[in-house]
Amino acid sequence: HIGMTAPLLLNSDGSQQSAGYSFPQPASLLLDFLPTPARLLESPLNGRIPTGDGTQPIRIDYPLGAAMCVRRTAADDAGPLDEGYGMYSEEIDWARRFAERGWTILLMPNARIIHHGGRSTAQRPDAMREALWASRARYGGRWWGARQRRLAATLVSFGTRLDDRHADEQRRAANSRIRETFREA
Repeated sequence: HIGMTAPLLLNSDGSQQSAGYSFPQPASLLLDFLPTPARLLESPLNGRIPTGDGTQPIRIDYPLGAAMCVRRTAADDAGPLDEGYGMYSEEIDWARRFAERGWTILLMPNARIIHHGGRSTAQRPDAMREALWASRARYGGRWWGARQRRLAATLVSFGTRLDDRHADEQRRAANSRIRETFREA
């Protein structure tokens, strides 16, 4: 009952990007604010699913939205991507709806594409950072229970206040808006 597949994503130099993930949990939000060793950033603690030996399909919760192959009947069943997300997390929400309806999602390591990550978002990094956090709050508001949402709001508040210590006035204002978004989610 495969509803979606995704290729392995490669950087321009041929090195591998993370491509398969577990659904986000509030605790992983804190890793975005703390100096975290690279091995933890690329670990299951941060939602990354190892690609194994690179030859066998791997069941994942969701792929990065850069490339997906979707079965039409599964897409019809899950409904369209939610345009309310804007720039981020719409593929996570969509994959969650696939899973809720019993569809399997696979990472296909033998299929590979080059993904030039961050090229569009780098043009407006501050606005994209706020859009990312607004989308994460939207996802949490839809899929997390009240306790998880409170935990997420607490962690985001803590993390953005840590960031405020070294931020300019514009970034502190953005952090305040991010905190407010999570309080309302």
